[in-house]
Amino acid sequence: MDKIKYVIITGILAVLLGTLIIEPGAESIEIGHYTGNVGDIVEVNVTVNGTDISGLGFELIFDNSKLYALNVAEGDFMKNACNTTFSTIPPEINNTAGTIKFYNFCWGQTVNGSGVIAAILFNITGSGTSRLILQNVTVFDEEGNLTNESITAHNGSVDVHECDLNNDGIIIHDYNDLMNAYKCFLGIENCNNYYQNWNLMKQEYECFVGNFN
Repeated sequence: MDKIKYVIITGILAVLLGTLIIEPGAESIEIGHYTGNVGDIVEVNVTVNGTDISGLGFELIFDNSKLYALNVAEGDFMKNACNTTFSTIPPEINNTAGTIKFYNFCWGQTVNGSGVIAAILFNITGSGTSRLILQNVTVFDEEGNLTNESITAHNGSVDVHECDLNNDGIIIHDYNDLMNAYKCFLGIENCNNYYQNWNLMKQEYECFVGNFN
């Protein structure tokens, strides 16, 4: 009798675990971290990972005092896997509000794996750090209907460095700039952009040796 119970319980667990393993859906959507100079144009990629994805939409929040959105283009994730991709809602850029809305659909098919779903071009207009925040992420089925699937969103940022922290007009081999960045990194001086930010500290060193201008 105990053996029969064991077989039944094992079978039930196998079915449940199998269901959990093969359950379709978008698992994550993320934006990386980028760096640049004021005046640069940076391409920010929005990457999605999951199984049986037919459509996905999101809203991106950015700091419009530091970034100006130029264009939003469909990435290869849907385009390379589908016979036809479309958007019933065209990408919407609002630089006044600092928002971007994007939707991408695969007509009558589903997509598996990971890849870039959207590529966004920003013009860097101000120094500092602009957080890139994903919100209102939605997943759609093959008929274009909204599903209840949850998806994990990973936000990103664009870090814009300044080569002349002490505003003395000297950029290359300016020891004072480098020391200011070091103090900001340690928290000795009040520099919100540099505090505990090793990437910006490294960028200031690149300014010091002349790799940035």
